[in-house]
Amino acid sequence: MTLFEGLFQSTDRFTTKFQESLERLQSLARMEESPTQLETTKRQYLVPAEEIHCTLEVVPVDDQPHVHKVEHRDEERCIETTNSTLRRAQSTESVDSTASSLMEVNQDIPSVSLTLTYDLPSQMLSCQIHSLQDCPVDGAQLWMLFFLLPHSKPLWRTEAVKLNSPYIEYHSIYQQCVRRSDLSKIALLVQLYSSHGLSANVVGSCRLRIKDLELNMGPTLSLTLAPNRTRSPMDEFSPVSLGEILFLVNFAADRLSIVLSKVRHLDGSYTDAFIRVYVVQPMGKVLKKKTSTRKLEAGSASFMESLFVPIPRQKLMKSHIRLSVVCSDKNGGPPRSMGHVTLGPKTAGRELGQWLRIGRGEQTQQASWHHIRPRATAF
Repeated sequence: MTLFEGLFQSTDRFTTKFQESLERLQSLARMEESPTQLETTKRQYLVPAEEIHCTLEVVPVDDQPHVHKVEHRDEERCIETTNSTLRRAQSTESVDSTASSLMEVNQDIPSVSLTLTYDLPSQMLSCQIHSLQDCPVDGAQLWMLFFLLPHSKPLWRTEAVKLNSPYIEYHSIYQQCVRRSDLSKIALLVQLYSSHGLSANVVGSCRLRIKDLELNMGPTLSLTLAPNRTRSPMDEFSPVSLGEILFLVNFAADRLSIVLSKVRHLDGSYTDAFIRVYVVQPMGKVLKKKTSTRKLEAGSASFMESLFVPIPRQKLMKSHIRLSVVCSDKNGGPPRSMGHVTLGPKTAGRELGQWLRIGRGEQTQQASWHHIRPRATAF
């Protein structure tokens, strides 16, 4: 190879590399001119809207003889009620041993304080963690996992902290891109874990549907992390159900009104049923009312009764409302409570969402179906 041939080859290689570098610089310049396009290509959304599906399945519980299988249907199906078809429910002043079990709603349970916001231009859902309260002080390490159901993988995790007091303060903000159209299809699940050495257990959890919140107001919430029997995060969308009850609750002018419409999908061994309503106030005071008894046909009955409870709003926000379905079976034994629905600040899921709407003073003329759950999972 002559000297001139070597110089020509070196010049060609230099020219090729120079052109590649120039093209790379031009590409970067185009990206800087259109930053929104670059951001869109890199942004990872939670999931495409068309891929979000939630099929409800029931997790069987060993010590419950009858568990109703929940079919896939529209979760927000409601039935309107009219005042002309309603009867006044009965009032009872005595509180029997059944009501004594309600005192558990006032027990201290770990709770997490957080703020949820949604920025519409960036489609960013933000979760700011403030504190964890009423934790058991037993020398264990605690941490929390955060899910956006129906996705089974956790998105965020707090740092493990060894407890020296029942209060932990956080300064954490977590974010996730979520399309606006998907906000009505997801729920926030918070799970609290405790670890002693190499073993870790779920202390409690709480689920809250995003569509039950006013995200434009940036609500600060206190979610109670109650113990439950779920085996995986997806079980939070799979409620153990002994049937369903249709009712609505409104509150205005220091007056609580409850309309009890129907029950369905109860066990076929029950012949008749009535509904007890408890309003559990602070310091253990319980107000109790009940409906008339109705015959069950194929596990269903219609009540169409209403009740009213005068109570100040400040006291109501610290209270709980429990609807207990009491049934008699074919053997002729005494009526017994077969399951409950509880509304209050320490509940979760649809019940917590309805409670938040009551606190905001929203009025509705439609009743919605709620799952009747065993006492151990009534919260």
